[in-house]
Amino acid sequence: MDTAEDLGVNIRQYIHVHADDTHLYVHCSPRDVIGAVSKLELCLEMVDSWMAASRLKLNSKKSIVIWVGSKHMAMRYAWPAIKIGTSSIDATDNARLLGIFISADLSFDQHVTKIAG
Repeated sequence: MDTAEDLGVNIRQYIHVHADDTHLYVHCSPRDVIGAVSKLELCLEMVDSWMAASRLKLNSKKSIVIWVGSKHMAMRYAWPAIKIGTSSIDATDNARLLGIFISADLSFDQHVTKIAG
């Protein structure tokens, strides 16, 4: 891959880029989690290759994984980690997305708490 545009064309349905943040998304049902993990890991491999070709490094320590669904789904399933190279990233219960704090069940409780201080 020569350019960021090539990267976007190859994984466009999974990638959103905002300034210096890159978000990879994939939708799946609980029975398709293994396929979703494979898609995300393939996307991450492509991003990592593009970054290496551009003399950049994907920082797995700044990377997070959040599996989003209902509270029932969050408690019912053990969601797998995602691999970036030799690193493995475990899922977290919440994440910051463009300044908004979201939780795995898409409640905004944490965001309201942080904003209301």
